[in-house]
Amino acid sequence: MNQQDWSREVLEANRRLEGIVTSAMDAIITIDEQQHIILFNPAAEEMFGVSSNEAQSFFSSVSLRLPRATPAAMAKEASAAS
Repeated sequence: MNQQDWSREVLEANRRLEGIVTSAMDAIITIDEQQHIILFNPAAEEMFGVSSNEAQSFFSSVSLRLPRATPAAMAKEASAAS
């Protein structure tokens, strides 16, 4: 696969993912390690009543802090679920 084919495949995969996230009926929110919102889909906008552009300041103002997902915490949660 040459560079152009690979780039086309990546672009198509990104478009599919964007379509899935945008059309999902469930709220999808992703954050980075500094707790900045990276993705806030339309269902999340509907659920929280704020746009994706307003989400970061909204959650900062309500002092919502999510627990950090560490490998150890994820392994503990996985073993508890099984």
